[in-house]
Amino acid sequence: MKEPRRIPTNRRRGKFDEERERRLQAEAERRGLGDWIADRLSSIGITESRVNWVLSRFVESPNCGCSRRRGYLNRFGWRVAGWWMWLRKAILPAPPGE
Repeated sequence: MKEPRRIPTNRRRGKFDEERERRLQAEAERRGLGDWIADRLSSIGITESRVNWVLSRFVESPNCGCSRRRGYLNRFGWRVAGWWMWLRKAILPAPPGE
């Protein structure tokens, strides 16, 4: 009996990897909740460099994790916005003309 033909992993995932890359790039270009909070904090003088400077005085490794936290807040905000849009469509009646 012949063994089944195996598709190489890199060819099998090619289409999905391209789609995932496009989605990640679109998310990176889209501004979210984390970016909004970072803008508001920088408007009152709290910037990533100042936070790192203060942390360097008290902690050995002065990495504040701002970019990681900003990314998490962006994803969280997009998720909540998606839920809100779904809930609004499910509960509220459609506006006249739709």
